[in-house]
Amino acid sequence: MAPAQAGDFRLHFRAVGDIRTRPMSHTVTRSPSRTLLVLTASFLAGIIAHAFDETRWSAVTALFLGGCLSAAAAVLRRQNASQCLLLACLTLFVWGLVRYDTALPSGHDPRLPEGEMMGFEGVAAEVPRRGLYRTEVELDRVVSVSTDETMPGRWRLDLLSPATVAYGDRLTWTCQPRNVLFGSDGFDTRLYLHGIRFRCRPRDPPTVIGSDEGHPLLGVIYAIKVQFQEAVFDLYPDPEASFLLGLLMGSREGIPDRLTEDFRMTGTSHILAVSGYNVTQLIRIAVVLAALCAIPRRRASAGVAVLVLCFALLVGDDASVVRASIMGSVAVLATLCGRLYGGFIALSVAAAVMLAFNPLILRHDVGFQLSFCAVWGLYAFGERFTAAMTDRPFLSRTLLRTAAETLAATLATLPVILLTFGRFPLGAPLVNIMVLPLLPFIMAGGLVSASLHLIHGSLGWLTATVTFALLRWEISVVTVASRLLPPPLEMRATPLQTGLMYLFLMAVWLSLSDRRRSDLATVRGATVWMTDTTDGRRLR
Repeated sequence: MAPAQAGDFRLHFRAVGDIRTRPMSHTVTRSPSRTLLVLTASFLAGIIAHAFDETRWSAVTALFLGGCLSAAAAVLRRQNASQCLLLACLTLFVWGLVRYDTALPSGHDPRLPEGEMMGFEGVAAEVPRRGLYRTEVELDRVVSVSTDETMPGRWRLDLLSPATVAYGDRLTWTCQPRNVLFGSDGFDTRLYLHGIRFRCRPRDPPTVIGSDEGHPLLGVIYAIKVQFQEAVFDLYPDPEASFLLGLLMGSREGIPDRLTEDFRMTGTSHILAVSGYNVTQLIRIAVVLAALCAIPRRRASAGVAVLVLCFALLVGDDASVVRASIMGSVAVLATLCGRLYGGFIALSVAAAVMLAFNPLILRHDVGFQLSFCAVWGLYAFGERFTAAMTDRPFLSRTLLRTAAETLAATLATLPVILLTFGRFPLGAPLVNIMVLPLLPFIMAGGLVSASLHLIHGSLGWLTATVTFALLRWEISVVTVASRLLPPPLEMRATPLQTGLMYLFLMAVWLSLSDRRRSDLATVRGATVWMTDTTDGRRLR
């Protein structure tokens, strides 16, 4: 082999330097995944920009839109990939501004006279949520009996007595309606975000005047939900049964107030709500079952996607469930297309899809904020915390991984917790480490036992016995910890302080990412130096 010349190496490094000094837009346009990430980030930037000021920007967005159309005509003539990408980003940014502007309350909803008894008819849109002291029923297609006028949005009935209402039943009732946007109680953000525009508290239970007026598929899904809840209550006593339903379906109605407060004091109340953790465990169980049944990958992926969709319809439209369902669908789509799954890209796609439907959840839905911040923390810091902790031979790797992920999620959600709740449970990481590792076994045991009980009443008792012991352990840990641990730290953060904390976390994340890229660049540089430019073989 001919000896390598110094000039050859200089020319090689110069060529590598020319490649690395290309514009960032060139790299982005050549990568479909990076292009998708940049486009979704542009739309999210428009949503975030308008969220800081919720006054109407109609004139400003019209001016920006006119500028975008003018720039589009100029760029499309040249057909430059980088300029087209810049135009697309600007267009999506403006679309984010316009979408948030159109989602703001318009003030044109009908203001029904408060204090006046009126009669209405409507169809139950979901399975009624029955608690210890009241029942909540959500209705759509509500019509005023006196004026025969169709009311906008959904209605919520707060019943102080039990009522035999099922999904799809047509009800008639009399009450004093309250507008959640203009009522005397003020703007009820939580109800407004879920599409509810009016709420009523009838003195007498509503009368069922029809049935089976809902969607047939939803009727089947909700019927399965009701039967599953009845099977759980047949197998387990309270509060274990209500706790299990909270883990599987996010149903908190039967949990005693004292136990709910214990979960809140220990920072473990998130396990009572259906979250991405439930969807992840469901996907894992479905994948394992598909592998055991030797189902082909593409068919299994399509089946998992349908299963995730049915689960989302079953448990409701909580932000964490919708986010996890979208990310799971992205993972299935990546598998079907033969591409690698990217966590940050799936997270940005989920945020863009959810905010496109309802941009107001970015500022007013705490569940949305906590869900996305927690997942971002897992992706940004979870791997590094896990790598730092799992190098300890004297402790279980499962516990260390749980501790690392808990610390990463807590660090990312701490600013939102201090801003919204004003207190932080100091013992939350420790209690979560003791509680979280058993949740997959409890969820699997509860699902199997209830399913076997539906097949035959005596089949699920053995699995239910083991699951009951685990449930009892979880409740005991939370109850004892709430009495032994110090009280939560009382400290409320301002919006400015919250923004500064997230800027600091973003700077730390970017610095860690840059360090990883610089380490990779050093390795690649060493590899390039050991390459002979004359024939492309390695020097020996």
